[in-house]
Amino acid sequence: MISEIWDYLMRRKPLLGLLAVLLALGGVIGAKVMMEHQPVVSQAQEIGVGSKPVYNNSLTFQVLGKSSRPAYELVLASDFRSAKITVTEEALDAEAYVRILNPSGQVSTSEQTTSENGEIKFASAPRTYSVQLGRGYAIEVHGADIQVLSNLTHSPATSFMSSSTTERYVLTLDGIRKSTWSDADGKTALYNILKNYVVGQIEAYRAQLSDEVLNNRHLDVSAKTQIVLAYYNLRGVDQKPYREFINNLRYGGVPKITYSGKHEYAVGESVDFAQLVSARDGEDGEYDLSQIAIQSDVDFSQAGKYTLAYKVSDSDQNTVTLKIPITVAEAKVDEAPKPVENPASDATNSETPSTANGQVPTVGGGVNVEQELTKTDLNNGTVWNEHGDEIEEMLDIGNTDTQLTEVQSPSTIQANESKEQEAEAHGISASQIVLLILGIVALFGLVRFIFDHYVR
Repeated sequence: MISEIWDYLMRRKPLLGLLAVLLALGGVIGAKVMMEHQPVVSQAQEIGVGSKPVYNNSLTFQVLGKSSRPAYELVLASDFRSAKITVTEEALDAEAYVRILNPSGQVSTSEQTTSENGEIKFASAPRTYSVQLGRGYAIEVHGADIQVLSNLTHSPATSFMSSSTTERYVLTLDGIRKSTWSDADGKTALYNILKNYVVGQIEAYRAQLSDEVLNNRHLDVSAKTQIVLAYYNLRGVDQKPYREFINNLRYGGVPKITYSGKHEYAVGESVDFAQLVSARDGEDGEYDLSQIAIQSDVDFSQAGKYTLAYKVSDSDQNTVTLKIPITVAEAKVDEAPKPVENPASDATNSETPSTANGQVPTVGGGVNVEQELTKTDLNNGTVWNEHGDEIEEMLDIGNTDTQLTEVQSPSTIQANESKEQEAEAHGISASQIVLLILGIVALFGLVRFIFDHYVR
């Protein structure tokens, strides 16, 4: 159909065909321009999105026989509102029973043992059936070898194990508890089983995870998502030890800024702060100086305390700002030389490197200062490294405009920050808007020319 329309236009109105091509091309270019200015899809929108996994954190009760296989087994459903019961012909060492009581204390169903030919077995074995339960129901288990297993880990639920020959368990709104516990005690015991399971998953994944996969948002996305969603089942206090690791999974590696200059300079010094910084990221690699924004209010003509700041944004729009306190001090006046009493001693001292600010200067003009990042939350945060440098780490999702600023005065910095915020708010720069308007005007002019001279 498209080819037929094209042939018709070329035979009847060649210029109309050309106009159609230009319009289509303009549409494609316009769509491309708009797509390039859409916010970057961040790691937070790719990893950890979805519903928290629902785990079967219920229990299984067993009365074991002589062969250590279950003679009786009651498996609670994940919602604790029903159970599947299986009775086998396994022989027991002693008499046992399991009774299910309704909220009024009446026996709803029970299994008793009997002795036949010197062997103790459950009377109605073998059989399998289901029972309906609810809040206030109780399960009373009596026997010499009772096991309580977690349906989540398939291992003994230690806190729920029977402390005597007979133990009663009560179903609650949130699960199950021993009859001697409060509802809160039962809820805590069940949560601890879930916590141990989730922590085990996180620890196992972290142990086998390489730095390359950890810091690259494009790798192992599905497994990372499962770990993040599992992490959300933990309570706040239990999330804390893994918060930095989970943030790293969600957002990938963040840029690491290294400042190799000093913290104290003398009045009159000439320093190019752009030559004293480097930055790299696990995904993006080393950053060019043009990608590192520098802001400074340092005035080398006047003594005082100032702030130097470096800012880098990675491809995920994770932004890191390293703020460094800088002191500009008056140059010290050298004291008059003292009489030399021991030339040999002075010769030895002259070979000792001079110190600045109590530390031996390093190549590059000062003490090597390397930031130590600490992700504390998904919100913007500020931390400090051991040198007193302030590190701001911001997860600026969708902020695609990172500019480089030269070493500037405070007023210039404020003006540039206002321009950056304005550019971020509009998404498309003023020059691009002008070009887009000129293109539209030219296109309408062409259309009018064609219709005036060829179509009418």
